[in-house]
Amino acid sequence: MDKEQITALVARLKMAHRHGALDYGDLFEMCEEAAETIEALHKRLEWQPMETAPKDGGEILIRELGMRFIAAWKKGAWRDNDTSLFAEPFKYPDGWMPLPEVE
Repeated sequence: MDKEQITALVARLKMAHRHGALDYGDLFEMCEEAAETIEALHKRLEWQPMETAPKDGGEILIRELGMRFIAAWKKGAWRDNDTSLFAEPFKYPDGWMPLPEVE
């Protein structure tokens, strides 16, 4: 569920409440939907173990020695997004998360 879908869900809840047309089944379904979305968003904000990081060459945010870097899996190691052929790999990455979506 993205930002537009969440906004639409909130609008549906407000409209149903105003018109008194909200039954418990609808409310339960909408709350479940909202809870799943919140859980997914929360998970995106937590550091994940490096073993679960995608090794598809796409950029992610990694943490090493308390600092954060944009990195990608290149030549069998986590490297920063430097285009140099001699970019040194990270030695002690201990967590990752997806980069924030840009609107």
